[in-house]
This record gives sequence, C-alpha cells and structure tokens, in this order.
Amino acid sequence: VMYDRMDTDLIASALDVYANEGTQKNQEGHVVGVYSSSRYIQDELRAMLEDTGINNYMSWSIFRNMCKYGDHFIALKLDSIKGVTGLVDLNPISIYRLEEEGDLVGFVQDLDVLKSAVQNASIVSATMNPYINLNILSLPYLTGDSQQRDTEDSLITFLKYELLHFRLRGRGNFQPYGVSVLESAVDVWKKLDLLFDSLIIYRLNRAPTRLVFYVDVGNNQGADAENIVKRQINALTKKEYFTPQGKLNERYQLLDMNANLFIPVQKGGASKVDMLTGATDVGTIEDVAFLNNRLFASLKVPKSFLGYEGDVSSKGMLSQQNVTFSRAIQNIQEDFLE
Repeated sequence: VMYDRMDTDLIASALDVYANEGTQKNQEGHVVGVYSSSRYIQDELRAMLEDTGINNYMSWSIFRNMCKYGDHFIALKLDSIKGVTGLVDLNPISIYRLEEEGDLVGFVQDLDVLKSAVQNASIVSATMNPYINLNILSLPYLTGDSQQRDTEDSLITFLKYELLHFRLRGRGNFQPYGVSVLESAVDVWKKLDLLFDSLIIYRLNRAPTRLVFYVDVGNNQGADAENIVKRQINALTKKEYFTPQGKLNERYQLLDMNANLFIPVQKGGASKVDMLTGATDVGTIEDVAFLNNRLFASLKVPKSFLGYEGDVSSKGMLSQQNVTFSRAIQNIQEDFLE
C-alpha cells in the first residue's frame, strides 16, 4: 500500500527508468535471449516467451512491479497439450510461499487479505484476479457474510509450477521474499510528502498580499466602535443585488474579511488603507532540495536521468552513462531471469 502511494511524480519516473533500462531488447529484438544446442527446444521456448508476452509487452510491467514491490507473482494458464498458453498477474499482497526446509513446495493465496484490501480501496486492480468469482466478490464477498463460505475457502493453494515468482533479492530479513528498490526511500519520501503539504499550506496562508483598513470610529468605545467596523466590513465585502425573481439579496465581493485586516482608530486618526506584504521567503526551499538529494541517493537513479540537472547524452543507453546505475540494472536483470 505504501509503495502504491509513493508511485507518483519523481518516484514513478524513476521506476519507469528502471523498467526501460532493464527491458532493452538485444540485437535479435528479444528481451530474454534463449540459446540451446537443440534448435527445436530453442524455437519452442522462444515461441512460448513471445506468445505469453514475456518477450514483449509484459516484460516492462513485470520488471517495473518487481522493482516497485520487490515481488511479482504470475499465474500460468496451463494446457495439457499446448503447455503454457498465457500469464495472469496476481497481486503480491495476498500471495505466500510454502517452503519446507528451504525448498519451495507451493503457494497460497489468502482471499481474506485481498478482500480487506479491496474494501479499503488500496488495490485498484484486485477484481482482475482470475481466481475470484466476480459475482461472489461483488455481493457476499465484499459484505463479509461468513455464512456464504467457510474459512477454509479463503485459502487457495497452488503447486509450485503453477505460479511464477519474480523477486528482487536483497537483505536477509525479507527472505524468501524480495526487497523493493523503494524500501530505503520510504523514510525520506514520508518526510518530503509532509514537507510539501506544510509548504503549500504555509504559502496559501502567508504568501498572499492583504489589505489593512484603518477605520475612524471617532470617540466611540467598545461595542460601538466594533459595530462601526462591522458596518464597514459589510459595506466592502457584500453587495446588494436583485435576483431574477425580484428579491433583494446579498453576495460577497472579492475582498474577503478573512483575508484583510480591519483596525479601528480613534478620533484624529484618519481612515486609510495600507498594504500588508505577504511572506517574502516562500522561495526558500533548501530543506526540500536536501531531502530530494537524499531521495535520489536512495533510488540510485542519477538526477540527470530524470531531468533535474545537466544534459543526458543521446548516445547509448542511460545505464551506460553511469557505472553504479548500470550495476544496479544488471543485478535486477539477473534476478528477473532467475
């Protein structure tokens, strides 16, 4: 869920760069190269990769989701004669590996976890899951009517060859699951998100220029002086007009009493209008630049690749222009092929 919230603006562009670089095609026009001493096996595997989309349209989204979530699960559409006939993406939030002494024996999909995610509107594409009946999902499934199904029905098991698990290997804490490239950027992103919100609120409240009205209230004191100021406020902020039905009504003018200041002055102090200049330091964003630099360091994508500084040479791929990023792409490609 957190990674879905992060998938905007700069981070979304960084994930796109990872996917673009990681799925570059070779000289033969393939993302995944297949080579075998048997020409028959080679042709069959290449045909399977083309037909299922791994060697064309699906490779980009698989690579991107693997970078985003750290894990990506795909259900295989199997035919006893034709073999693998298609692939269907599954949401990683509800899929678990079953292992025995470190060896994979199967997978389990927890429909209760998926149902909870759908109810919280955290997964937009949950209804695309092929292992959920949409009629059940739309009625008793979403309402949580426990009489419609037993608890055991919420768990769907898969044999180990029925699912593909793409994972991005990383720190041992997450084994046997993968680690997202965004994992190290979560803390910085939270701070940036909070800072952006507070910066916008500050600018909306402090940046606008306001007017200061000094209202001559004579020798009046207390409530009398306050009433004089209120009449002045109403005169400036409201305008009487007739509706099409012929009724007299009032509407607010552009000058808002909340945006401007009205100050009563005693006799001898002339009425006047001054301008109160807004905050002048709204362009100071050193703190934003500091957190942005930390975010770039966490994402491992050079600034120039996202258009933040300098020009990117038009010759060669982006990964060839930065050794560190090239190594990161190479490591992810190895995990993708594994």
